Amino acid sequence: MAKTFTAFGQEWEYPLDLDPENYHLYEEEVRLKVEWERIDKVLKFPDGKTLKLPNVYYKKILEKYPPEVQKQCKKRVELIYDHLAKMMTAKRALARTKPTLHTHSPNKYSAEIIELLGRDYSLQEVHKIYLKKFRKMEFTELVEFAEHNKDKIKAVRERWRAEYNDISISAKRKRLENLNYLLDDLMSVYEVSGTPSKVYVSKEIRGILEQARKEVEGDEIKLTVSGRIDVEATITHYMTDDKTLQDLTIQQLVISRVAARLGLSSRFLIDRLAHSFYAKFNGFRRNSDLTTKILYPSAVNYDILDLESKNLTYQDKMKKLAEEAPFQEIKPEAKVNKDILMSKIKEMLKDRPKQELEEVKLRDIK
Repeated sequence: MAKTFTAFGQEWEYPLDLDPENYHLYEEEVRLKVEWERIDKVLKFPDGKTLKLPNVYYKKILEKYPPEVQKQCKKRVELIYDHLAKMMTAKRALARTKPTLHTHSPNKYSAEIIELLGRDYSLQEVHKIYLKKFRKMEFTELVEFAEHNKDKIKAVRERWRAEYNDISISAKRKRLENLNYLLDDLMSVYEVSGTPSKVYVSKEIRGILEQARKEVEGDEIKLTVSGRIDVEATITHYMTDDKTLQDLTIQQLVISRVAARLGLSSRFLIDRLAHSFYAKFNGFRRNSDLTTKILYPSAVNYDILDLESKNLTYQDKMKKLAEEAPFQEIKPEAKVNKDILMSKIKEMLKDRPKQELEEVKLRDIK
């Protein structure tokens, strides 16, 4: 059972492989780490801007302010960097006390190694993990272990790749929240950065905004007044607009987009798909025989000379169909009896006033 000690109102465990004579080194490292977390590492300038330390550009940033402000800030900077140096020294002193590594067999940790390899860790990554745990392991033995247990690793890998709901970034909301955190952090860095650094930081900010736009699939990104991504408003907006597409199938969406780009009617593409050679395999025709393999054009051996002769025959046939028959104009031979026609007109107009009858002229019936 690991031994413990109390510091800062919290109980800490000594490393199992640490000699009791060196417990004070571990206690010193813990003390420095806790104090580092409690130190205020943000410089506040009179113009309202802030600078989070450590920062490699802090000297250039301080040059913009008056000597009095620089003097006050340098005291804080020296204090912070001095504490950081103490932490690094304590960490190196503790590392020198680690016991000599001895070789471990992969079979001793078989379940853990199979799980790591099944989660798509490479052999180099697994080897590095065990070196960090102060366990020396020969890389060649690890390769042999993976070869002997490849079936178990494959089973774990298939299960792991199929189940990704337990990963936080698999959810759209979590990804947007992480992007929001990065954007907020970079915005504060941009405000205090020098001119050369602003170009790089602004590029990163634009990249985050573009990634956020892709996350909502082209819909509008909702931003608050401070420039932060409003996660709630963005997701609500996306879900509301998405209802308009619920009645469309995937085939309709794809065909309509292709037809719009080609400037064709979507019914034309649907007709071609429904009567194509592969109609039984593209979902537009019923296919009860699923065992038949598709015959691709690349699998057929063509005879160029035979195709050339068939093409000439086909062209001759098309020319014959295109030839127009001679057109002969037939003039109608109709004889009109003017007396009979005049009597018919008078009979139709007999009920009208006499004045209208007199206005009927023979030229109207010629």
